[in-house]
Amino acid sequence: MEVNEAVLYLTHQYLTQGALPITAEADATHAAVATVYELDALISWNLKHLANLHKMAKINAVNLACGYTKRLELITPLEVVNHD
Repeated sequence: MEVNEAVLYLTHQYLTQGALPITAEADATHAAVATVYELDALISWNLKHLANLHKMAKINAVNLACGYTKRLELITPLEVVNHD
């Protein structure tokens, strides 16, 4: 997946609108790539900036304001482990 203008714009929106702190540009880019390319979920151990309900709500609010209507789930690997 390519980091294109749409990804860069969305990354900037996350940082300037406070969805993620300015120091979390790499995390913002990961979320932007997942959003722009319409992934179902972003799986991460980063509980501070990504796999976090509060941040997920903020990121999805920015996504919606920017015209992305598919909800992005930000989850940990434990949430996708098959225990069957």
